[in-house]
Amino acid sequence: MKLNIQERLAILGMQEIPRFGNLVTMRLTNDLFTRVGFTEKEITDWQIAFEPKEDGKTFVRWNPEKIEVVEIDLTPGMLKILTGAIERADSLPINIVALYDRMKDAIPLKEPEKIEITAQRKRTDEGDNQ
Repeated sequence: MKLNIQERLAILGMQEIPRFGNLVTMRLTNDLFTRVGFTEKEITDWQIAFEPKEDGKTFVRWNPEKIEVVEIDLTPGMLKILTGAIERADSLPINIVALYDRMKDAIPLKEPEKIEITAQRKRTDEGDNQ
């Protein structure tokens, strides 16, 4: 999935992404943060700077002339974690709506399971003797 700097920062800052859970969910979440996070080369090349603010939050700035969109491989499980987090959020920036739609479109549709139904005739003593 192609993600820009703002989308990646939004994902990394989502409080609704699970921080506790079963082993599978935590491995997916850990891998998600690793993939979406910035490499040292990206931080240097795009001149990304993280500046702490007085309110405890972090202000992030970068060189707008060097913005690149990066293809990041997100698994269906990661996409489900992200879309679930967005659906649970009470307050979202407007740019997350388009990202959410792209994520939902990227989740492969599950093939319906084939269920074999066998019709059985109920046998009764009266019906079978006639």
